[in-house]
Amino acid sequence: MLAMASSRETPQERRDRYLKLAAEAEINAARLSEPKAKAAWIDLAVSWMLMASEISAEPKSGRKRKPSRGGKT
Repeated sequence: MLAMASSRETPQERRDRYLKLAAEAEINAARLSEPKAKAAWIDLAVSWMLMASEISAEPKSGRKRKPSRGGKT
């Protein structure tokens, strides 16, 4: 069962929680023999992993960087 996270959670704590949920979904998938149910759990695990990777890709300030302007001056 998913527990509601505190809004005071740091990005690293949220990333760690997503990785834990991904691992739990993978374990659940491994226990199943029905292909569609197994695929659904694997999809869920992949989604949690992607969410975790998006957090780790964000700059430390929490803001996204502006693309550099590579034009000639």
